[in-house]
Amino acid sequence: MGQFIGRVPLDRVGNGSAKTLGILVVLGLLAQGVARFLTNAMIGRFAGPAVLGITASAYATAQIMALLGPTSIGSAASKYVARYRGAKSEQLDRLVSFLSWRALISIFATSVTGAVVWLTIANGTVAQASLVAAVCAGTGAYAVTRGTMFGAGLGIRASIWDVLTALVGLGAVLVLLAFGVRDLFVLSGFALAYLSAALCNWTWSRPQRSQRAQRREIDLFILLGIGGTLASAGFLQASQIAARMADGAHGAGQYAAALTIATPTALIAGSVSMVLFPRMAHAAGGANTSLLESQVDIATKVLTLVGVGVTGALVILTRPIVALVWGAEFRQAETLLPIMLIAILANSIGVASVNLITSTWQKGMLVSFSSSVLGMITGVSIWILIAPRFGVDGVAVGFLVGNLVIALIPIGLVWRRYQLKWAGLSSKLCTGVTMIVICTVFLQDAQSGTIHTFTVLLAFEAAWLVVMRKESLRMIDSLRF
Repeated sequence: MGQFIGRVPLDRVGNGSAKTLGILVVLGLLAQGVARFLTNAMIGRFAGPAVLGITASAYATAQIMALLGPTSIGSAASKYVARYRGAKSEQLDRLVSFLSWRALISIFATSVTGAVVWLTIANGTVAQASLVAAVCAGTGAYAVTRGTMFGAGLGIRASIWDVLTALVGLGAVLVLLAFGVRDLFVLSGFALAYLSAALCNWTWSRPQRSQRAQRREIDLFILLGIGGTLASAGFLQASQIAARMADGAHGAGQYAAALTIATPTALIAGSVSMVLFPRMAHAAGGANTSLLESQVDIATKVLTLVGVGVTGALVILTRPIVALVWGAEFRQAETLLPIMLIAILANSIGVASVNLITSTWQKGMLVSFSSSVLGMITGVSIWILIAPRFGVDGVAVGFLVGNLVIALIPIGLVWRRYQLKWAGLSSKLCTGVTMIVICTVFLQDAQSGTIHTFTVLLAFEAAWLVVMRKESLRMIDSLRF
């Protein structure tokens, strides 16, 4: 148990292969997602929509507070701990001390802010505000310790804690509901789980004075990370508001239904990012340029292969999926879902390039921040121009174009800087997206049932594997134990 509890060791060789780590990261993220979904489902079923609305608002508050500092500090830990380890720098302990104290200040500030927000906006009680502060503190602290573990090459340890916190939090919700708790305090189990996980993995360090240049570089990384994350995540949240303004409550409901189905596809890119980001920073610390090129090339090809395959399947199955999950009242979501899926596909394919520029380039975070802001501005401009006429369909198009801008800028920069041979991959990607569009149009015109839909699905997947046969064989070969 010592290797999974206590101060994160910074001098230990990272455990596990990239393949094993990737599988465990997916399981950890999946556990977190499933626990969140089941928590909402149980609260809504047993406590009713009013309590669900309160708990969802409290959790959203915690997520927003985490974006205002702790999440970016966790990303900084993932990058700089890995880089300093790769360079075998003697400044590693000073770096960790600096990040730890920055994190404590940020967690305290965001927790207090979260409590004040709850008292002011939600008109909550002091007891409720205290619980919201605890959820904020737990969410933020866990984000920091998780980033440190990945930076130290201990992704397996981080993934195990992902599963543990999900199980403990979900179990606590079940117990509290069984004992009749029907208010915000049903979330107290999750607050305790995240706080406990952070305490069990916090890298305690005595205060040490780090170099001024080092502090400035890391502080700039954190500030740009906050801005970029708020721009990208804020763009998603703003699209929901734009849908409400453009098409009323009914249209916003259709938009939310489509987005709810589309967003889990980002799990693939999220797992790749968690594995790839610290590995790239470690390679950069050792000045291993050839390894960096290989990592970004392989990751982008895998994301393209898997991303287009999954996106195509969901687009083709849009009609039965929407009918199964939401019912006949959400027919407009059938039009919106394919657009959402393509937007998220673009972001997913760009993940490897974003990780490369933010983990290795001195101005990488500035590039990522700028592309996020430019993409958001582009999307909002499209909303202003066409949403008043086309409603939520126009909002979806703006969301797609904005995400294309956010993804294409880092992809183009990496492609040019490292002279990667991606011309063929780009052609294959365009072919795959064209195939998805053709299948969608064909199924809309054809008055066919389930058998016809699944026949089209099988034909698409077979054709996509033929197009990506080299990448498919390479991926299959890498998965052999």
